[in-house]
Amino acid sequence: MAKSIKTQLREIAEAEKITDKQKALIIAQSEAMGVEFVERGKCGNCYKDQAVRLWAILAEKDEKKNKSRRYLLRPGKDVFWKNIRVNATLSDDELAGLLENGFPRQFFARIDGVDL
Repeated sequence: MAKSIKTQLREIAEAEKITDKQKALIIAQSEAMGVEFVERGKCGNCYKDQAVRLWAILAEKDEKKNKSRRYLLRPGKDVFWKNIRVNATLSDDELAGLLENGFPRQFFARIDGVDL
């Protein structure tokens, strides 16, 4: 399974040395998100700093999105149940339907607006 962009950004921020591929990812992600990035020559820290900045922006967007959800799976849950892939990409209605059909409650962090 491919790593999420947030995971890749965290790895870059924690890396001892930044690769050219990671630098390209930082530049491309900055452009995609409309976040200014000034490359400073052979500076490795500027890429790490930008990775942290981008990660924080994505984390804030995720938090805002999650606050509006009625149903929320526990972080990192990605399981197959009755030939259905159950992960954070499912809508509230889809998750509610799975619950009604017996999907285990233990995988949820929020059910019908109530945090567990």
